[in-house]
Amino acid sequence: MNLVLLLSLLPLAFHSPSGLPRVDMDSDGIEDELEQTLLEKFSPEFMISAEECDTAPSEFRPGDIAPQLLEKNRTIYGQVFPIVIADKPGLFIEIHYYHLWNEDCGRNGHPFDTEHVSVLLSAETFSDSADDWKAEYWYAAAHEDTVCDASHGAGSSLIHAEQQGPTVWISDGKHASYLDRELCHGGCGSDDCSVMESMEISSLINLGEPGAPMNGAFWIEWQGWPLADKMQTDFPEKVLAKLNAEQPVIPVNDSQASIKGTIFVSGATAGALGSTKRKTGAALSEAGGAVGKSLDNSKTGTGNSLVGAFRAVWRALGGSAGEKPDDSDR
Repeated sequence: MNLVLLLSLLPLAFHSPSGLPRVDMDSDGIEDELEQTLLEKFSPEFMISAEECDTAPSEFRPGDIAPQLLEKNRTIYGQVFPIVIADKPGLFIEIHYYHLWNEDCGRNGHPFDTEHVSVLLSAETFSDSADDWKAEYWYAAAHEDTVCDASHGAGSSLIHAEQQGPTVWISDGKHASYLDRELCHGGCGSDDCSVMESMEISSLINLGEPGAPMNGAFWIEWQGWPLADKMQTDFPEKVLAKLNAEQPVIPVNDSQASIKGTIFVSGATAGALGSTKRKTGAALSEAGGAVGKSLDNSKTGTGNSLVGAFRAVWRALGGSAGEKPDDSDR
């Protein structure tokens, strides 16, 4: 057996004050049994398209460095880790639920698609039972880190998901996550949640942590997809400040509203414009200004205005007449 694989399968065992052995394979301070129990307790109900072109979320073969499809069998992967929130009493755990796809088969599709929703839990101590943990906030990633970012969040009580997971709507082909079906048009117009059905989860597998994978999930840090980047907190201070607003569901990431509107009308998608992580904020600001001017001058012809706006966005993001749009919708 590969030495690295062997070491990953050796549990980190220690003893509780009662003398009973406890296991924490990813060394994050939370015993594995509690992690799995919380994963199951707060697991959302996923609604996927009855016409989904990639069939269902995939399971990937354990033990490989790069992801290799095992089966499209409705597997959901989980991540459970502690989080510190300043000036707030109690202890906190964050859980991510990843629905991983073999293919984004929407417009401007690409191999592999790493999408997720997450929840922030609170309790008095880590020794509390799973029944004592309650959800504070939920977050759903939708075209995360692209100019069409429609990611959003909500207080758990406002969506009736304090002691269980919410219903999550997964857009057809693009796989953006939504806490409200009515929001499933927010990704620059490319999302569709019109013909949906409840997905029965076949298995819920704990990924562990970057640098400490569990269940043979060495592929979490493969550079060909952004999964490891998404294994960070979704609840930084600025997001928590927004989520304290008394609204059911609110956007949590900065958006370029004028750009998104132009993309919606012109038929371009998040994938066509690429990830904002590889484009500068200055370029987006320049593009937004160009879009605004173009739309303000619509008296001279709405069609010309929208075409000009789209071209301004593409030029600002680094495109050229001979360059194809990047298809890196994350």
